[in-house]
Amino acid sequence: MSNCARCGAVLSEGAAFCSGCGERVESKDSLPFCALCGAQIPDGANFCASCGAPRAGSTPNQSPYAVHSTVEKRVSDCLAWSIVSTIIFFPIGLGALIFSLLSRNAASEGNFSSATSYAEGARVWNIVLWVVALGGFLVVGFMFVLTAIFGLFAL
Repeated sequence: MSNCARCGAVLSEGAAFCSGCGERVESKDSLPFCALCGAQIPDGANFCASCGAPRAGSTPNQSPYAVHSTVEKRVSDCLAWSIVSTIIFFPIGLGALIFSLLSRNAASEGNFSSATSYAEGARVWNIVLWVVALGGFLVVGFMFVLTAIFGLFAL
């Protein structure tokens, strides 16, 4: 039998959570998961490789605001690109702007997991929007060149 690392209560065999405090019990055969993004954190790592959040139970030499500032930067970058996309590609760019505003709202409420998910949605929306727009510009340009070339031969 082992004891809970948080409260010291005796853990029953195979328990996934402590009956005393509700803390998740890490088994020896599985890797812990990040509380912010859900990615697996390997043994010995103090931070999540996906989002930079400190590992639960570790005491890293990092300000508690470092994770928040990382998420805030991601949210503000997505908001800036979404505003540009909305201005250039109105009304299609509104989807990216909506995701960005949802991300900003979730971050202001302290829900950094949702903020990261919404920011990723805004990023994907922006990428798809810009790729489709660039493809459209290339097709129109190619058609213009073909019309100019074949128009010269028609004279």
